[in-house]
Amino acid sequence: MNSATEIQFDDSELSVLIPVYNEMRTIEPLLRQVRLALPGSQMIVVDDASNDGSREIIQSLQEELGLEVVLSPHNGGKGSAVRLGLALAQREWVVIQDADREYDPQDVVMLLTAAMAEPGSVVYGSRYLKRATNSNASRLNVLAVRLLAWWAAILYGRLLSDPHTCYKLLPTGLMQELNLQSRGFELCAEINGKLLRRRVPIVELPISYHARTAADGKKIRWYDFFHAVWVYFRQRWQF
Repeated sequence: MNSATEIQFDDSELSVLIPVYNEMRTIEPLLRQVRLALPGSQMIVVDDASNDGSREIIQSLQEELGLEVVLSPHNGGKGSAVRLGLALAQREWVVIQDADREYDPQDVVMLLTAAMAEPGSVVYGSRYLKRATNSNASRLNVLAVRLLAWWAAILYGRLLSDPHTCYKLLPTGLMQELNLQSRGFELCAEINGKLLRRRVPIVELPISYHARTAADGKKIRWYDFFHAVWVYFRQRWQF
């Protein structure tokens, strides 16, 4: 990989996909944080039929922050929201940004710089490398991610430290070529399975992470683990 210092950072080449469902407490500061960190990026916000006021907040910020807004009439899940946003992505690179403020958009600067240094690669922000230790993270969630990582390694022959990170930065053309079908949180397993099956180079870099609990609004549940296990298996054998 070329030295990141030799690459001129250009966030005008980035589309940021922001799926939102009932994040009234975090959506405004998150959107402002993204725009501050990535002022030249295309910000695509997909509201997945929120009913807590998130939608109205997004609409009130649309002009000020230069947002492209999609208002889904039905709650389809994170995967559905990402796919709606991906159809509008026009820049060279695309990254997914959750609306819950667990991830710091400033880290995307580092991920995009690394991606620009190695065209054709995919860059993941890992919560479990050196910078990413977080005492607030649920041990059960950490265990689930580790088990999924090993399951994927058994199936595809590549062990990733954090395959279920939100921060997946891909060339937009590649992301669109994957022909994603997921509706919910199994989206990560589908993306990983398709990239690993193609043997696309994946670079992992450490990021900061501030975990929240179910009481704080975290939406992923235990059954999403088993759905991901199945999706990895299905993608491996392409059925």
